This record gives sequence, C-alpha cells and structure tokens, in this order.
Amino acid sequence: MKIDEMFPSRWLHSDDLGGKRIAAEIDTVEIETFDNGDKKPMVSFRGAKKSLVLNQTNARAIAEIAGSDDSDKWGGVRVSLEAIVVDYPRIGGK
Repeated sequence: MKIDEMFPSRWLHSDDLGGKRIAAEIDTVEIETFDNGDKKPMVSFRGAKKSLVLNQTNARAIAEIAGSDDSDKWGGVRVSLEAIVVDYPRIGGK
C-alpha cells in the first residue's frame, strides 16, 4: 500500500499530478478553516476531487491569468497545473 493510500488527503499535492501538466478549470475559491484555526484560500476545480491550498505566489499567478485580483471572478478560468521545484528556505530549500 502506498503512503498516499494510507493517508488520503482532500488537498491537491504535486504527486497527484503524476509529473504531468494538467489543464483545469477553476470552479470556486473559498476560505477553509483548518483544525489549528488557520484560514487559507482553497481553489476547487470543475470535475476534480481535490482542492488546491493557495499560497500567495499561486494566487498572484492565477490573478494574472484571470486578469483580476478578485477571486470571486476566477470561476471558469482555465489554468495549467504543474509541479515545479522551488526554493523554500524554511524547510531546507525543498
């Protein structure tokens, strides 16, 4: 059994893309409150089972594609999802 099968998640992870670039259409953007009280924006995609937890970089990229920084106007916008390696110093650059 794979680890992802042992610990399923509602949230989209890079492994879910299988190393491919995936075209997706945004359905909604909502604020999700996590068990620890953190609130984060979540993007759901039409026909997808998992939502994407947005960080500021991804939110700005979607705003540029959508032509609006108002997430209420992102429904129906088509985006391309791809896992890339980025420098993230807080976790040792991984």
